[in-house]
Amino acid sequence: MADLTTKFAGMILKSPIIIASAGITETVERMEKCQQYGASAVVMKSYFEEVISRRSPTPRFKIIKHDLGKNKTWTLFSYEQASEWDIYRYAQEVTKAKSKLDIKIIPSINCTTDQGWVESAKILESAGADAIELNTSCPHGSITFRGKAVEETIFNSVQLVREAVSIPIIAKISPMLTSPIGVVKELENIGVDAVTIFNRMTALEIDIEEEKPIMHGGYAGHGGPWAIQYPLRWISEIRPKSNVDISGSGGVCDWRDVVKYILAGANTVQVCTAVIINGYEIIADLHKGLSEYMDRKGYKTVDDFRGKVAVKVLGTHEIDRRKKAIAHIDYENHVAPCVSACPANVPAEAYVRLIAQGKFTDALSAIRSKNPFQSICGYVCHHRCEAECTRKLIDQPIAIRALKRFVLEWADKNNIEIIGNDAPIANTTEYKVAIIGSGPAGLTAGHDLAKLGHSVTVFEASKFAGGAIRSISDVKFPISMLDREIAYIQSIGVKIEFGSALGKDFSLDDLKKSGFNAVLLCLGRNFELDGLKMTEQGTIAVDEKSFLTSIDGVFSAGDATHKSNRTIINAVADGKKSALCIDRYLKNLPFETMPDLIPVNKRSVLVRTIEEPESPRVNITKIDGVEQTLSEEDAIREAKRCLACGCGVGCDRCYKVCIYSGVDLIGERYYINENNCDGCGLCVEICPNEAITMIPIEPR
Repeated sequence: MADLTTKFAGMILKSPIIIASAGITETVERMEKCQQYGASAVVMKSYFEEVISRRSPTPRFKIIKHDLGKNKTWTLFSYEQASEWDIYRYAQEVTKAKSKLDIKIIPSINCTTDQGWVESAKILESAGADAIELNTSCPHGSITFRGKAVEETIFNSVQLVREAVSIPIIAKISPMLTSPIGVVKELENIGVDAVTIFNRMTALEIDIEEEKPIMHGGYAGHGGPWAIQYPLRWISEIRPKSNVDISGSGGVCDWRDVVKYILAGANTVQVCTAVIINGYEIIADLHKGLSEYMDRKGYKTVDDFRGKVAVKVLGTHEIDRRKKAIAHIDYENHVAPCVSACPANVPAEAYVRLIAQGKFTDALSAIRSKNPFQSICGYVCHHRCEAECTRKLIDQPIAIRALKRFVLEWADKNNIEIIGNDAPIANTTEYKVAIIGSGPAGLTAGHDLAKLGHSVTVFEASKFAGGAIRSISDVKFPISMLDREIAYIQSIGVKIEFGSALGKDFSLDDLKKSGFNAVLLCLGRNFELDGLKMTEQGTIAVDEKSFLTSIDGVFSAGDATHKSNRTIINAVADGKKSALCIDRYLKNLPFETMPDLIPVNKRSVLVRTIEEPESPRVNITKIDGVEQTLSEEDAIREAKRCLACGCGVGCDRCYKVCIYSGVDLIGERYYINENNCDGCGLCVEICPNEAITMIPIEPR
């Protein structure tokens, strides 16, 4: 069990967590809440000798939200002033708190005269204060610093109080001093027991519509998560050079920040903004997190790790400046749900986002980049992509199929080839493949095998290619579109022999004798062939990993291998997978299962898009049961609803921020260019899916 006991400014505290001076520590009742949730001490809301500073304007808090692209943070602007009490009423509250509470009570004072500093300190010592924090640089009370002059004023005030009282004194200093180290060392010489690093900064925020300051026409103090790094920097430098106790202050959001302050060298940590924003309960969370951290690390006391990082900070000339790592994108485990849900992994996110940008030609290229028959899928696909769309958790899924159809018809109207115009690329290897059946599975396999350089011949028993697709054409889509798809596949070198039925016009042995090295069966159901093993369900038995049947060199895909009804996109996926297996078989390589594309966590997407407003899905009209094509305006509006869940085109953040040309776009995916990657790591930090990591390389 971790022991949080802490020595600070001559006091023994139950933990290093102190609640800083603010309205949350003004009264005994509020201080009691601090004690209830585990605070070891409180710094009371400051007493100011200057009367005008005892009254706070209303309202006096403003949370400024910063939106830097997808990165969001905030600042708490505050014009909270000092306690409204005079020194005598203030001292009464100190006495009351000491009589009722067990925690250490530390009043805070800010005076404008030498007499005020001395008398106030003496009164509070008599009231029973455990220590006094000297608020020597409150941003609201002294915002016009004048370099060394203000530091001399601070030293004088602290010297007066040190000589006037015997209880511990803590000097709270500003980050706006000329030399924090020099100031701390001088304060140590004067005899302070501790310093608080730092008070809040003084700042200005402007309302650009009203064209005036947002906080009552003036400056204000500001704090928030951004505020921690500056005090950490100075505490880590001061700690090895001074024996004075340090209380770290600024930017604490959770227990991790408490740990950071202690690792830097702070004895205690003051918390203010986190309590103002979250309530007193967060104090318990800070204690719990700190204790669990110490238990996990094996630290028995806070002293075991205090200042541990301060001695590890390297100087300018000590830092290793060699290039030791480059970025790596793990695309396969961070794809958009719409892409992973598609049996053929069509890059839906890519073309949807390109439509949103008005890049219709690029969207068409993305649609055509992976598979044939995409023009037909724009009409009849069962759109599993939409069923998995993350947007559905906010309002309605993106109309992905309708967007695909829009692009296809836009291209057709503008005389842009929607099928493809690749030059013939088959016959660059020595291998010949026979495909039996010209349905979507067979033609897709032929398409992919031809692109791999193999000689492909498709044998079709009827007079037309297309299989089951042809039976629904002109009802669901124009038959001319199917013919154009088939013509495209033929144009890249795939031969189709019509009126050629297996078992009637030729046999498997005939194909082997003709020099075919592999055969792919893409047949309808209820097909039987001598020597071919069947399942109890009447389908062709195949090895799930390789698509191989019981006959060596003979593969099977499509309806003949599946009991359930199959969609066009399923058949296309079967064709792609079987083509890869045949390619490996021909090259005498071991079979490999195509890795599943893992979708990003939808919850994490929702978290980062939490402010995304609801946006109704575009209305898709139907005439005689047939969906009508979207207008250009509606298509862009609908595509802009996409949340850009996954890696690749659509997200683009790594590509946009890399100034070294270290991210290459190939197809719809981004790859790290190892020669150009500078190893800066920015892409790792900005990747919304945490899909990029730095991998070590030989230092150079």
